[in-house]
Amino acid sequence: MRADQLTFTRFIAAVSIVVFHFGKGAFPFNLYPLNVLFQRAELAVSYFFVLSGFVMVLAYSKSETITPRVFFLNRLARIYPAYLLALLGMTAFHLISPYPSDFRGFILNVTMIQSWIPGYALSFNGPGWSLSVELFFYLSFPFLFNWIYKRWDWKHLLPLGLGLFLGSQFLTHFLRYSSFYKSEPSFQHDLTYFFPLMHWHEFILGSIGGLLFLKGFRRRNLDFPILILSFLLALVILYNKWFVLNNGLLVLIFLPLILFVSANTGLFTKLAQSKWAVFMGEISYGMYIYQLPVFLFLKLVFKELGYFHSLVFFYSGLVLLIVISALSFRFVEEPIRVWVKKRNAA
Repeated sequence: MRADQLTFTRFIAAVSIVVFHFGKGAFPFNLYPLNVLFQRAELAVSYFFVLSGFVMVLAYSKSETITPRVFFLNRLARIYPAYLLALLGMTAFHLISPYPSDFRGFILNVTMIQSWIPGYALSFNGPGWSLSVELFFYLSFPFLFNWIYKRWDWKHLLPLGLGLFLGSQFLTHFLRYSSFYKSEPSFQHDLTYFFPLMHWHEFILGSIGGLLFLKGFRRRNLDFPILILSFLLALVILYNKWFVLNNGLLVLIFLPLILFVSANTGLFTKLAQSKWAVFMGEISYGMYIYQLPVFLFLKLVFKELGYFHSLVFFYSGLVLLIVISALSFRFVEEPIRVWVKKRNAA
C-alpha cells in the first residue's frame, strides 16, 4: 500500500532542515516568524522517524512474515548508496580543505553506528546521525512485525507505545535538566538527543498509527484539520519555553498529521499526488544526506570567487542540491534498489 501524498511531506521536511542548516540568513527565512520557526526546523527529523514507522507498516501490510535478511538488505539498498556517496563527498572535502580529518568518525559513519557511540553522532557527515538511528529501527522492525504487530491489534499496542513515549519523555527531561547534562559537544548531550533508544518510541508510535490506518481510517476531505494541526505545530515551536521537543514530544502532532494526510481527499492531496510532487518527495532523502558536502563545496567556490551573499549562496546551493539529488535517485539509488530487490526475490 502506498500513500503518495505522504511522499511530498518528506520533501517539505527535508527542505526545512536544509534551511535550518544553510538558509536562515536568506529571504524570506530571515523574517519573523519564519526565522523563529526555521531555527527549530531540525525537529523535522522527528517527523521522519514517525513517518518511517508508519510507512513501514503500510509497505508490509500484505506480508504474513518478514524475513530479516531480505528486509534488511532491501532497506540498506534504499539508503546506503546515497549515504556512501555523501561520505565520499565529505572525504573529498576534507582532502582539499583545512578542516581536521576524523578517521574514527569516518569508520563509525561507514558502519552507520555513529549515533550509537555518544560523542560521535554528528561526526564527519552530521545529517547522517538520523540514518544511524534508522538503522536501529530497521534491525528491530522484523521482530516487531512478526511477533507483535501481526499478533496484536493497534488498541492493545497503544498502551505500550504511550508507555514508551512517557518513559522517553521523562528520561529526556530528567537528563536535560539534571547536573548530568553538559551542553554540546559532549557525551551527555549525544546520549540525551541522538542515542537510538531515545527515539525508538517515535518509530513504534508511527507503526501503531499505520496499524490504525489499515483498520479502515475513513478517507475524506481533511484539508482543514491538516491546516489546524500545522498551525498548532507552528504555535508550539514559536512559544514553547518549557519542554524538550527534539526527542519525540511532537509525535502528539506529527502522528495525527500523518494520519490525516494519508486519509485526505482534499486539495492538498490532489497537489501532493502530482508527478512532480511525488518525485520531489522521492529525491528528498538525497537532499537530506547530500546537503552538507554540497553546501561546503559551494562555500569553497564562493570563497575562491571572493564573493558571498546569503541569498545567492542559499538558493544556488538549493538548486544544485536538487539537481544532484535527482541525478542520484535516477541513476544510482533507484537502479541499485531495484537490482537488490530482484536478487532477493529470486
